[in-house]
Parts: sequence; structure tokens; C-alpha cells
Amino acid sequence: WACITSLALFVLFLPHSQSIDNSTDKSVVSRLQIYKRLLRQKRLDHVDAAKSLSDMESYEKKYDMLKLIFEKIFLVFFEVRKSMEEDEWEAGKDLPEDEKQRESLSKLFENTLFMGDVVLRIPDMSHRVS
Repeated sequence: WACITSLALFVLFLPHSQSIDNSTDKSVVSRLQIYKRLLRQKRLDHVDAAKSLSDMESYEKKYDMLKLIFEKIFLVFFEVRKSMEEDEWEAGKDLPEDEKQRESLSKLFENTLFMGDVVLRIPDMSHRVS
């Protein structure tokens, strides 16, 4: 899972840096800066949620919650994949101009990172659930 998280971060920042270097458009830079700030805040929320989940004392409640979280994450992965295939977006391209594609990509990154946090904090149970 650490590899997936690293890959997501690599893919997240590589296309953005290329767009900034090759473009003088200030809106691209400002969108990127806004996204980075929002992602940092989401990451803090993810860490808090993963910590809260790992601190749950009831095994059954923790297992049920983890199962629900993974189901939702995998559903998001499926929906994003379908959306990106329909829009014919390819990995490695610059940040999509289309709002729908950017939103899909954001969901993919955020859910991948959150799943990584959960798996790092609750590895044994995560393996059983997935």
C-alpha cells in the first residue's frame, strides 16, 4: 500500500509541475495552489479519522467500520476508472482542464491516500477485510 500511496503522490505532482513550467497561465498555478492547500487539510482529516478508527476498542465495530470504508473506497475507484475511461483521459497527461476529470482524479488520490493511512494503522484487519 505504501507503493500505491507513493505512486499516487508521484502522479499527483508530476503533471502539475510540468504544467506550471510549460505554462504562463496564472489560473493553472492558482488552481494547483488551491488544490494543494485543500489536499493538505484533507490529509490531516484522513490521519485523524485513521487514528480514531485504530483507537476503537470494539473489534466488531472496528471491523464493520473498516469493511464499510473499504467498500466505499473501492466503489470510488471503480467509478473514477469508469469516468476516466469514458473521457479517454490517460495517466501521465497534464492536469485535466475539464472540471469533472479533475474531480475524478482528486477522488482517486484522496481515497488512495486515505486507504494507505488506514492500512498502515490497522494492517492485520485491513488484510482480512480486503
